[in-house]
Amino acid sequence: MKLSLTFLLLGFSLISFGQSNGDEILGVWWNPEMTSRVEVYKENGLFYGKIIWLKADENEDGSKPRRDIHSEDEALRNRRVLGLVVMKELHWDEKQNEWDKGRLYDPRRGEEYSFYAKLKKDGSLSLFAYVMGMPFLNKEMRCTPYNPDY
Repeated sequence: MKLSLTFLLLGFSLISFGQSNGDEILGVWWNPEMTSRVEVYKENGLFYGKIIWLKADENEDGSKPRRDIHSEDEALRNRRVLGLVVMKELHWDEKQNEWDKGRLYDPRRGEEYSFYAKLKKDGSLSLFAYVMGMPFLNKEMRCTPYNPDY
């Protein structure tokens, strides 16, 4: 009986060890070009990402600070890029072991995409942006974790 209870407890611990709530994505990430850092945070069970650092906080004409001049919405073109939420409403999908159903905004083009994300074995985060509801037609962007010690 004692042996059966031990195996039962071991089984439950292995099951719970393999489960995730998606929090591995939390933290600060470099964009693929390493020109900005995005902090991923969780709010009401969904994941969001906000630009917290820019290598160049200036517009193409040299004026400062950098503004969202390419936004399709003219009323938003004066907002700052620094502090802009660029990842929105990302859901953790435990079965697929990925984050999905998110929206990704690119302030360099003023365009928003649907996207999903996967954590890679090397610790990088792949974002797969797509349009028209067709995830198989995607563009992969690799983000790396920010390490303040380097």
